[in-house]
This record gives sequence, C-alpha cells and structure tokens, in this order.
Amino acid sequence: MTVLKIWNGSEWVEISPTVGDHGDLTGLQDDDHTHYTLADGTRAFVGTVAGIDPIDSEDLTTKNYVDSNTVNDLNSLTGSVVVSGIGEVAVTKEGQNIVVSGTPHNLIAAVTLDIPNDEEDFTIMKAVDDITLSQMFAVIRGPTSPTVTWTVRHGANRLLSGTEVVTGGTTTTSTTFGDTITTLNNPTVTGSSWLWLETTASGGSPQELTVELYA
Repeated sequence: MTVLKIWNGSEWVEISPTVGDHGDLTGLQDDDHTHYTLADGTRAFVGTVAGIDPIDSEDLTTKNYVDSNTVNDLNSLTGSVVVSGIGEVAVTKEGQNIVVSGTPHNLIAAVTLDIPNDEEDFTIMKAVDDITLSQMFAVIRGPTSPTVTWTVRHGANRLLSGTEVVTGGTTTTSTTFGDTITTLNNPTVTGSSWLWLETTASGGSPQELTVELYA
C-alpha cells in the first residue's frame, strides 16, 4: 500500500489517499454548506441578490429591469381593466402602480312602461336586504316632445303612500341620452320593503318610459 506524506515545514506527515472520482466521496448528501442556495429552492436568500438583465422568458429578473420596463404612460397600456357594474371610476398611475378608483354602481332593477299616462302605479320589486340607491337613469320615447313626471317610492306596506326616493318626483324629457338622477332624498330602502313607480303627469304622447335603479 502506498503511503502519501507531505512536508508541513518541520516534518513529514501522512495524508489520506486521494479520490479519483467525485462520486466516491462520502457525505455527498449532507447539506453542510449552508452558504449555498439549493436547486429545489427550499433555502431562502438572506440578502440582496445581484444579477443581469434577463434574455429568455425563463430568466430571473432584476429590480432594475422591472423598474425600467414598467408602463410609464397609460396611453401605452394594453389589455383591459374590468370593473363590475357601471359608475364613476378612474384609472390613474401612481408610481409604478395602476390604480382604479371610484365606486362602480350595480343595477338593482329596471322597468319600462308602455304608453305611460299620468296615473301609473307599477310594482318594481321587493327588497330582501337593505339597499342604498346611488342613482337613477330615465329615458323617454315619443313622437312629439314627450314628457313624464314620475317618482319611485318604497315602504313595507304597498297600500300606503310610502317614501319618495326623490321628493316631488322627476320630470323626464330626454329621448336621446336620458337623464341621470344623483340627488336622492331618501335613498335607503330597508329589507322587506317594496319599491314601486308612480307617474303624476304626462304630455306629448309618450310611447315608452324606462327607469333604472342603481345601488
């Protein structure tokens, strides 16, 4: 058996034989080099990791690359922002963030009256839970400058007069883009209350009146 020795400066000392194949080393499965990361990703980094800009889609990305390639102009934003309901929402940019602000409105009910007169009394719905109305839309159709004055009421007893959402009602004359009613005097409808539509005046031979309620 060959014995290997090395001079340590004062004497010859025996050393272990060398291993010709890495696979012959012992302890290969021991995780005793904790300053290295692991290929399976189970050891987290404990400091900032520097890098280079990515080239392929699978490459890791540096902060500098992300900051330099984030949308800086909303006009260059592609795709779509989906907001449920309709309402006054705005898309703005704050730093590197795209922010959707405002409150979308949800359609609660819609009713259309054919050839409405000045004494319609139409049940819209019964509210199961509390509802706070945010706005109403109305549009009218007719051949000669039609007009209808209408009001939405709510109350637990359908036979009583109830409470007007807009005190004094609303007169609708728009046959094009419709009217938007946002000033609501009594918008809160309690659960188990009825909602109904009444008309009090009409003119110009209206053929159709549509009213939509939004929360």
